[in-house]
Amino acid sequence: MKSRKLDSYVRNLIRAWVLAATLLLVAVPPAYSQMFSFGAKVGVPLTTAYTPTGASLDFSTNEQRYIIGPTVEVRLPFHLSFEVDALWRRSSYNVTIPLALNFGGNYAASVGDWQIPFMAKYERGSGPVRPFIDGGVVYRHVSVSFLFGGPANPSTAGVTVGGGVTLKLPHLRLSPEIRYARWPTPAFTSPFSYVLSTSNQADLLVGVTF
Repeated sequence: MKSRKLDSYVRNLIRAWVLAATLLLVAVPPAYSQMFSFGAKVGVPLTTAYTPTGASLDFSTNEQRYIIGPTVEVRLPFHLSFEVDALWRRSSYNVTIPLALNFGGNYAASVGDWQIPFMAKYERGSGPVRPFIDGGVVYRHVSVSFLFGGPANPSTAGVTVGGGVTLKLPHLRLSPEIRYARWPTPAFTSPFSYVLSTSNQADLLVGVTF
């Protein structure tokens, strides 16, 4: 019950975040409202997506070690900006439940994971190398193909923070970053909760924008 209330709170926070960003973009002068960049983000996960709930289980994962998706950033006054990404990753796992237990056998899952963070960003400095911090809320939707069972929470919300450095080059910007996300509610469980999605997520991302 507590996790559901927290998840509902984060969802409401996303709505408020989007509304505030929309009002901010309308309020700033037209010259600033046109200062946007777009591109792509690529990266690798630094943490595993799964946690087995039983020590006696034969458990293995096959995580495709990449993250990819488009990104849009609107630059605002006072070294601030607003960023929205749409990041995709895929993974799978297998779990063998001892036959002595109920529903023993081998089960597999293939998971497609979309994550859409809405983030405020602050860059320091005005030279070609600019450290930054960012943070906000993130919406997540997973599509899970199980041999048995299904996703418990295909759509969830969490909070995210990160930090990195922007390298301003003549025709593009490179932004390596380490980003952390916290999920108050597991996105999915395997059959009968023998495997859970992890609550803490860390990624290494590189943004390429024009």
